[in-house]
Amino acid sequence: MEQATQRIIYKNTSIEFLDDFYRKGVDAAVDFGQGVLSSSADVLSVANDWADESRYDKRELDGFRSEWLGGALAGHDVDGVVRSAYVQALELANAPRLEGPSAAAKLVETFWLTGFGDAFEIHVHDGPDRVTMFMVLPLDRSYGSSRALTRSYVVREGDTSLTRTSGAPGPEAG
Repeated sequence: MEQATQRIIYKNTSIEFLDDFYRKGVDAAVDFGQGVLSSSADVLSVANDWADESRYDKRELDGFRSEWLGGALAGHDVDGVVRSAYVQALELANAPRLEGPSAAAKLVETFWLTGFGDAFEIHVHDGPDRVTMFMVLPLDRSYGSSRALTRSYVVREGDTSLTRTSGAPGPEAG
């Protein structure tokens, strides 16, 4: 029997690392992001530059190369969508600094969503204190990430218990 598609909203360790990069110095991170994205380099080159700047384990980029650019997402405009979404999200994040010299940029936070359809798209939400990016991945997964430190949960119609959908085991809400 075929299992129904599970809609999952989650972070993996790469996204947690990216979120931390912004939290540890949002103004410098936004400046850096805008700088590397202003080049004509492809998104993999941008990711390599970011890995150098943030001390991110470059071996983790192998998954980006094989899965995003050459695997399950091959045939989707990953380069164009990621570049355009981040350029615009960073402009939104930087907007407060343009309004006043003492203002700081907004945090940038990212979530992955799977099981929501066949299109690769990124939704950008401009909130009062952060810009949130929702990467809709045209993938089916039964679980988000078992290595992530952050945990995601769901309450579904027909099952009102809080069910963990991503993250390492830890204290569960009661």
